Amino acid sequence: RLADTAVAKSTVVAGDNPKLRDALAQSDFAALEDYVRRQREIQGLDFVTIADSYGEVLQRAIYRTARGERLPHVDAQTRKSKNAYRGYVSADMPEGLSVRGVAPIVYADGDGGASGFVEAGFLLDTVFLDAFKKTTGLDITLYAGDTLYASTITDTNTKTRAIGTVLSDVRVRNAMFVTRKPYTGSTTILGKPHL
Repeated sequence: RLADTAVAKSTVVAGDNPKLRDALAQSDFAALEDYVRRQREIQGLDFVTIADSYGEVLQRAIYRTARGERLPHVDAQTRKSKNAYRGYVSADMPEGLSVRGVAPIVYADGDGGASGFVEAGFLLDTVFLDAFKKTTGLDITLYAGDTLYASTITDTNTKTRAIGTVLSDVRVRNAMFVTRKPYTGSTTILGKPHL
């Protein structure tokens, strides 16, 4: 559902907007920077990235843009399609673990292919998880591979989180990486049992 929201918001940002069209056509990076910054605020997104028709990143709203950097999910087939909308979860940098949506930048009077792409989305970080816990009362822990990426669980004494620790519970590890099935049960995090 969050991926659908990310795609919908990416589509709004990529809409047939003369300012975006002109900035792309003229390689006006200052205008692109202003556009992505404003759209990030208006749409309530954690990040917005604009890429050219080949997927090369032109501008990011909150991270520095590295020369030659590409959107990882824009391939040759995606570039040819004006219907290349995609939502997914990714741990790609610089954003890290996040829910993302990609939408093509297509103009009504264009040749039918994408003029560029907008990638936008939401970080799955401790701020997001803390808001989830505040709403639901539930603790949650997210792993990127076998490494704890974000969690609402804190050490009672130090108030630190076990971010970066490797999953050691064999039952959870087998469920995630061997049988690839959801794990329901208890496990120990920061020395305390959790369901």
